[in-house]
Amino acid sequence: MSILQRITSTWRRLIEPSASITDPERRLKSRFLIRTLAILFPIGFFFTFLPLLILPQANWLRDTDILFVLPALALLAFAYGWAHRGEHEKSVWWLSLVGSIIIFIIAVQDGDVEDLVYFLLVLFLASMFLPPRWLWSVFIGQVILVFWAPFVSPVPVDLVEFVTSEVAFLVVGFALILLLNTYREQLETLHQRLLRQRERQYRELFEILFEGMVIVRDGVIEHVTESFATFVGRRRETLIGRPLLTLFPPESHAIIKHILAEKKSPHAHEVVAWNAENQHVYLEVVGKVFYFDETPVHILAFRDITHRKHMEQELQYRAHHDVLTGLPNRAALLARLQQMIDEHQNAKNNSGAFALLFLDLDRFKLINDSLGHAVGDQVLREVAIRLQSARREDDIVARLGGDEFVLVLTDVHSPHEAEQVAKRLLDVLRQPIRVNDHELYVDASIGIAMDIGDYTSAMTLLQDADIAMYHAKAEGRGTYRFFKTAMREELQRTHAMKMELRRAIQHQQFVPFYQPIFNLQQNRVVGMEVFMRWQHPERGVISPETFLPLLEEMGALYTVSLSVYEQAFRDFSQWKRTILHETAAWLHVNVDTLQLMQSEFVQDLLTRIEAHGLSPSDIAVQVHEPVLLSRSVMVEKTLQMLQRAGVHLVIDDFGTGYSSLTLLHHVKPAAVMLDRTLIEWLDSVEYVRVLKGLVNLMHAMQVTIGIEGIETEAQLHRLHQLAFEWGQGYALGRPMSSAAAMRWWHSPPVGAE
Repeated sequence: MSILQRITSTWRRLIEPSASITDPERRLKSRFLIRTLAILFPIGFFFTFLPLLILPQANWLRDTDILFVLPALALLAFAYGWAHRGEHEKSVWWLSLVGSIIIFIIAVQDGDVEDLVYFLLVLFLASMFLPPRWLWSVFIGQVILVFWAPFVSPVPVDLVEFVTSEVAFLVVGFALILLLNTYREQLETLHQRLLRQRERQYRELFEILFEGMVIVRDGVIEHVTESFATFVGRRRETLIGRPLLTLFPPESHAIIKHILAEKKSPHAHEVVAWNAENQHVYLEVVGKVFYFDETPVHILAFRDITHRKHMEQELQYRAHHDVLTGLPNRAALLARLQQMIDEHQNAKNNSGAFALLFLDLDRFKLINDSLGHAVGDQVLREVAIRLQSARREDDIVARLGGDEFVLVLTDVHSPHEAEQVAKRLLDVLRQPIRVNDHELYVDASIGIAMDIGDYTSAMTLLQDADIAMYHAKAEGRGTYRFFKTAMREELQRTHAMKMELRRAIQHQQFVPFYQPIFNLQQNRVVGMEVFMRWQHPERGVISPETFLPLLEEMGALYTVSLSVYEQAFRDFSQWKRTILHETAAWLHVNVDTLQLMQSEFVQDLLTRIEAHGLSPSDIAVQVHEPVLLSRSVMVEKTLQMLQRAGVHLVIDDFGTGYSSLTLLHHVKPAAVMLDRTLIEWLDSVEYVRVLKGLVNLMHAMQVTIGIEGIETEAQLHRLHQLAFEWGQGYALGRPMSSAAAMRWWHSPPVGAE
């Protein structure tokens, strides 16, 4: 590299700003400062040091103040002008002109006209950052003063020094003006470039925001982002030029106008907008006003909160409604009931009343357990629809949960009105419900509580109706009962009974009792029927009518029944080994819909039979005729599986339902046991003929026929004459415990305990 190239490279490094300055504007200003000094120093060197070498005899060149005045004062002037540019332009302009005149007067009076240019140059540098027309006025004024100085100076002027100074002033002045103009052009170009770059960046940022941005001028949309257009379901070009308020329904206009009237909205506001399909869109908006050319322009930022609002509405709905049926839930019902009670209490004329009907579906758990919760849910929805269709216009239907529903009769003048509604509800619910391939029958128990102004708590009213419903369920199901104060005491007893039942289950206090079944023609035992009894440690043996409904309500009946079956299988196995030997006798176990609707019942029963060394052919399941009449697919399937395994089917209480030959042909029972109420027919000649015909029909169908409830020797004799095959009753043997049954087998007297 040559010496000249090295000098040039070094010079460029000196005049270039530091690489640490990254801001474009600061970098340009730094470059201007360095290049200004780079021009001033060579000129100062040229006019200060070089003449000393060329003209050593010139005395004026030996003034030491001239040696430093130009660079030192140039720096000072530059700092002054830099600090005050654009802020006190008028003050700097006056200071430059007045200062120039004062320096001119002093220089002329002192006869130092030659140095005038240096001091004027300092003031010129101080005014460099004035606007161009102001800067030129200062420079021209100073030029006039410089040329005028020799003519007004009282001291003769050295022409060589004066011309040199004046040339230096003109050269430096023009050079600085040109440099300053170049700087200003570059700065303006930089500003424009930065402005375009930042505008492009802001536009890109503006467009990619998830928030929808809208620029509004005089209430008219000037620009929108794609996000906002998406929010309102419209194209951007259709929104530009459109009045902003046309996108919002009237109820949102006040909020939008309020935001446009403020300089800045401190809080977000929720508004509703219309989309292209005139559907509501929920938006959250904040706004701020900006001024462009003294014209206010509003920038509004919108956020789509439709999903959030729908979620809030959904949560609000779910808080007060049952999700499955859409009916009001417990919370909503209690709130409405309390309001009605308070209004009733505060009314001047409270002659009216309202009634609360508490409905609980009977044996609904069987549907869930056997057919699945999906079918159960469809049944509940159908029940809700039927209740809604059966209610009066102002009545309220609610679902409390599970299979519990409430109907509030808002204007009732007598208990008779509530009773009529309850009957209508029961009739509506008794209609078959078709779900997939299943035809289901549901019934309900209804408790009724009336408020004639004596209730102060909605919860108390609901509890009283609940108590009445339990009484309806306990008294036969499928019916209704009005609440009575005495029911609360009975409810307490029921709760106490449930506690005792839980202890009884824990300590296995449920045991089998046995009643013999005789072959009336051969006068021998052909089977033992199993009955469940509660062996209470204090109250002795308790019959099932007392506790079976409670066990079913507690959901424990299935487990307890299997436990009793297992004890019976163990006893019967022992009897076969020790007493019966090869005697043909069956153990009859009673099963109801609850067991037959359980998918695992067949396996549970067969497992226990085999565990005690018995064969399925040793067992007969007795099913009440009404269970078969329900024609439940699950019940029929369970019975078929048991029959295929070898278990005998006996229809119990035959004649109490809609008995038909089709039913007998369909289920193919091994035997039928006529209900005990038909024993009374033996006293009627006409009905005896019916019984005789029924016996002949069963023999023709190869079905064994028997009858229950035999209590006298005369009945035994008459049944023998009618060719009845099986008989059961107190005249043949009462239900007895396991130990008593063992003794009875050894010596079976008729009527033995």
